[in-house]
Amino acid sequence: MDGYEFLDFTATPNEKHVGIAKIRIDRRFMVRLKIMNKKDGGLFAVSASYKLGSQDGKDNYVNAFEFDSNDERGKVNHFVIQNVVERLNGPETKKQTFTEGTSAFGALPSGTYVQTNLPF
Repeated sequence: MDGYEFLDFTATPNEKHVGIAKIRIDRRFMVRLKIMNKKDGGLFAVSASYKLGSQDGKDNYVNAFEFDSNDERGKVNHFVIQNVVERLNGPETKKQTFTEGTSAFGALPSGTYVQTNLPF
């Protein structure tokens, strides 16, 4: 595995979500993730989902893609949110690339990616 590269973030002030982040995985394909607000004021990244139909009166949705473990999903979420918050806090535009074992994938201290004063 070659890692993840943060490519872009686009704020979406007129939508329910905060914005769209674009990452490259293993130097092979690009993925767009919706950045959503948590109820506690933090942010998290989610993949697109598709409605498969209704069953027993409930809508059935599946993710467009999934990571093979919760650990990997958590690492990517921390990496993406860290980059999104940097862009929300300033005009930072440089690309960042992290591979397994760098500090970006480690556990972030509580509040590191919490953003409550969004610019929109």
